[in-house]
Amino acid sequence: MAEFKSVIITKQGQALMANALSGSGNIRFTRLDVSDKTYADEELEALTAVSDVKQSTAINHVSKVNEVAVKLEAVITNEELAAGYHMQTVGLYASDGDGDEEVLYGVMIAEKAGWMPAYNGIGVSSAMFDLYVTVGNAENVSVEINSGAYATITMLEDVRDIALQNKDGGSIQRNYYSKEYMFDAECTNSNIAAGIYEAKNKKWVSVTADAATEVTSLIISSISHMRGTFKIYIRECGGARLIVRGLSNQTLSMQLSVNKEDPYYVTADYYVHPRDPGLKILEFSTESPFNMFHIFNENMKLKCDAPGKVAEIWIEIPMTYTTTVKKAVEYLMDENYYI
Repeated sequence: MAEFKSVIITKQGQALMANALSGSGNIRFTRLDVSDKTYADEELEALTAVSDVKQSTAINHVSKVNEVAVKLEAVITNEELAAGYHMQTVGLYASDGDGDEEVLYGVMIAEKAGWMPAYNGIGVSSAMFDLYVTVGNAENVSVEINSGAYATITMLEDVRDIALQNKDGGSIQRNYYSKEYMFDAECTNSNIAAGIYEAKNKKWVSVTADAATEVTSLIISSISHMRGTFKIYIRECGGARLIVRGLSNQTLSMQLSVNKEDPYYVTADYYVHPRDPGLKILEFSTESPFNMFHIFNENMKLKCDAPGKVAEIWIEIPMTYTTTVKKAVEYLMDENYYI
């Protein structure tokens, strides 16, 4: 199996990124070139093109990783390949989004080159590439889609998950807490550490204490959201307990923000999970954009009497979809989902 190093942004890519950050253009990813040429690490930044290209393919899917990075997916097969080769180098090309000439945006080289065999007329071999690329501002990114490009595993899994939950059509709710929607957790309280953990395709924030204390500040960064209904689950651990003050009809005020700027408050319903007393839930709706959840404050604090793990927190983002395959595909190809 091929193993590749991280993508190195070329000088041309850095200039394109700077142009996008200044507001003078966007970044439009166009294609991948795969080569059997070997490059040294120190050569990559100055490259303007990848030599000895054996195959070229369109970008199948682009998704936002965080505010400054995206994940690109592409697939190549050997259906028209007359001679096999070792996949040593992958070049990523992009333009500024206005139809100008494309440039070599980034390059990644193999730590362990994979072999792409020639087509034998019987079985088709394929290689799938996942590239995590820095772009400066993920909102300024688009992708040139080839209608004949192959679907990636991510795209097929999304269609499957949406369409097959209700084969008769209609609408369903799909909860996105298992997706990569949380990126960072920041706590300003002394004696408290917070970090993102992942297992079995689920992510959550784990909060630990060095000593008995109260947690009164925790900010979770996520992808940008515009509207909808959201749930925050707070599981008390190690004897810690959530203390809530100022409840009015089982509701409280909760703060949201965009990059800690222009914070605003929403009214959240607060309740205890009916079958798990240690699991507290905050549910709220908003029509305004945000990408940060401000969880704890003086009116909702987590009190812990001993060191250790004191809480696990995750976010559920329900959205409604039509469940026919056609509608599932149409929705997933919407630019709001695939940038």
